[in-house]
Amino acid sequence: MVPEIFLKVTGKQYRSREAILIGYERFKIIGQSYPAITLKAGACTEGIVYFDISEIHFHKLDLFEGNLYKKINSPVHMRDHQVVDAIVYVLNNGNESLLSKQKWDKNEFIQFELKKFLRTDSGFENG
Repeated sequence: MVPEIFLKVTGKQYRSREAILIGYERFKIIGQSYPAITLKAGACTEGIVYFDISEIHFHKLDLFEGNLYKKINSPVHMRDHQVVDAIVYVLNNGNESLLSKQKWDKNEFIQFELKKFLRTDSGFENG
């Protein structure tokens, strides 16, 4: 989750680091600007790990992500080669038909979609 969305959902900045999730790939949801991560052997997905998230903020994240996603525990690889366990939101079983064949590009999303997403997404709570 990009930091601007994370902050809007939780209302708090947490310590974070870039990481790589092995064995998963990220695609756009059909008709949407946001992605979902799905299992794919040999794939790697870059993302951000947020540390020491409070229970109340995890609850807000769960509400924001909704039933489209499920949480899994997975090791992620930091840029310094350290491996840490993380909670990752991945596409929930049975929702595969919602995925496009187009890979999601974070930089494209930030440049063209982020401001609109922050203004219009109804899943946001008030921090």
